[in-house]
Amino acid sequence: MRLLLRPVRDQVTAPVEAHSAFQAKRAGDEGSRTKAKSFSLPLKPDPTRDSVRPMDAIQNGFIERQIRRVDRNLILVNGILLAGLFAVVALNYRYAINFVRGAKTISTEDLLAIQDPERRPQFFVQVTGDRLAPTGFQHVEQQINESTNKVESESVKYDYKALKVGERWLLVKAPGSSVATGFSGALVKDSEGADVIGRIEQAEPGLKGAFLPFVLDTVDYRSDGYWALGIGIPILLLVGWNLTKWISRTSDPSSHPILKKLRAYGEPEMLRIEIENEITQAPAAIGPAVITRSWLFTPFVFGLKMARLPDVVWIYKKVTKHSYNFIPTGKTYSALVWSRSGESVEISMKEKKIDELLQAISTRIPWVVAGFDNNIQALWTNNRPALIQAVEERKAKMASAASSSAHA
Repeated sequence: MRLLLRPVRDQVTAPVEAHSAFQAKRAGDEGSRTKAKSFSLPLKPDPTRDSVRPMDAIQNGFIERQIRRVDRNLILVNGILLAGLFAVVALNYRYAINFVRGAKTISTEDLLAIQDPERRPQFFVQVTGDRLAPTGFQHVEQQINESTNKVESESVKYDYKALKVGERWLLVKAPGSSVATGFSGALVKDSEGADVIGRIEQAEPGLKGAFLPFVLDTVDYRSDGYWALGIGIPILLLVGWNLTKWISRTSDPSSHPILKKLRAYGEPEMLRIEIENEITQAPAAIGPAVITRSWLFTPFVFGLKMARLPDVVWIYKKVTKHSYNFIPTGKTYSALVWSRSGESVEISMKEKKIDELLQAISTRIPWVVAGFDNNIQALWTNNRPALIQAVEERKAKMASAASSSAHA
């Protein structure tokens, strides 16, 4: 039987928790933890601190540092890709030159004078001989059943033929149907060709020393070059596209994707000052996430995920179960933060960090819907405005209760 390996099958599940149960669990956790970190931030700036200067926020602030980081990573990664391509070409310079130039005609005298084709700059050649003779050897590829070790199928990839060139014979890898005496290919030394020559000389001692010590490969000699082009050209196009993006961002900073995201929340210049003021007030850093009084940021290699907390409506923990051939191999965890616009921020971390992050968000915006529930999912999908309205009403009730408590 053929052995089949099933691919990894990911089953993405989210804990189905009622919102009230989540809030009860959160309250219980707060009472039981003795080393819980405080995620609260002052609602008003500390009067003892100096406010952030507008130009400092724009030129040296958190957002500007993230912009520089993203651009630096873009240049660095694409520079590495470009350097890798140049390194591959440099290490295979001789093959690359021959691939570009193609096969060149070689005279009989020059061919017979070659001792080692690997020392010859031009090894893609066109050879014309006097006579072509079969050797009786073929390169056969077999498909073997791993359980029974029996050959299920086989195919002949090419034949070994002997081409008479002057007083010597040249071993040629060629299709079995070849009958011509002119071939284009690469002069190579390989162990299989040497083994064929050895067997021929053993069977016919009179031919000992008659074969040239290399092989003319007319079958596979250009395949590596085509593979390299198939991989290298898309990489070059990708690098060129990314460099074009970098140039565009440099000439027009407002086109940077981070500023475009920020613009969805208001005027970027004013928001950068607001964010920098909050960043200076000891934000919480939970894994890769940075959370301030009003913002959630998560840097990644080529960008910055962000969410404005007053716009957040629904948060929950997503658990992804991994298995291989139906055997569980582990779980991964992420936090889903949904805003009223319908956009989400997904942050993957260890489960403990995910719980800390969700707790920190709930502390800052206690009216948020926390936890996954099928009914909430259906409402979000089919009637998002109703869910948003319910959250706004809850927020208003909390504000009213806080105001009444303050005046009591």
